[in-house]
Amino acid sequence: MSVSRLKKTTREDLVAKKRSFPSKKDDEIKREFLAQN
Repeated sequence: MSVSRLKKTTREDLVAKKRSFPSKKDDEIKREFLAQN
């Protein structure tokens, strides 16, 4: 799997998580996403 494809999948997964979690968790999710990259 290419890096760009992996990042796209991760971003879509992030959006899905964003919908599942309350907005209170949004900052934590962003922090995890930035830490991964």
